[in-house]
Amino acid sequence: MRETLKDRIYALKDMVPPTTRAAVSDAAASAKGWLGWSASKAGNAAWIVTTTALLVGMPLLLSIEGEAALVQQEKEYLAQPGAPNPYGAPAQPGAPAPAAAAPGGIVPAGF
Repeated sequence: MRETLKDRIYALKDMVPPTTRAAVSDAAASAKGWLGWSASKAGNAAWIVTTTALLVGMPLLLSIEGEAALVQQEKEYLAQPGAPNPYGAPAQPGAPAPAAAAPGGIVPAGF
């Protein structure tokens, strides 16, 4: 009968005392347990971070992007020549301010 490599490696266990084999086996089992526990906790943390980013971060990002688009649209509108300023201030620097409303105009409540 021919001896295989597997048989030779298996026979090496007889060279190591049983107490040492038990210590190595216990250490390997402990390391495997800690590695599994760590992987589980890392997976839970990744789940929490991902769902938080989707539920909080995405709506926030979309609202900031929408506000930036409105500001850019307003800048483009005010950059057009002769565009009236919706805020009542001069549209162009150095342009004269609009004339005050007549005394008989619309007056807000309380004035």
